[in-house]
Amino acid sequence: VRKEAFLKALGLGLPHGLERFEVSIPPDDPPRLLHIDGDVGAARRWTLHALAPEKGYVGAVAAEGPLAVTCHRWAW
Repeated sequence: VRKEAFLKALGLGLPHGLERFEVSIPPDDPPRLLHIDGDVGAARRWTLHALAPEKGYVGAVAAEGPLAVTCHRWAW
């Protein structure tokens, strides 16, 4: 999900270079890009946020630069 968020932020799809960058994987690790084409500095320019919109669902959002995210939950 974190990799997909990054590719979507670039305007690309899943088949476009999943092996060219690495993201943190364990759910308890802060979401972040670890490197882009081996460049740690390029990865640090990006922000990743993990989302847990509902039990059993996960998501992520990526943006170049700082990003503040608020996830609201509505009762149905």
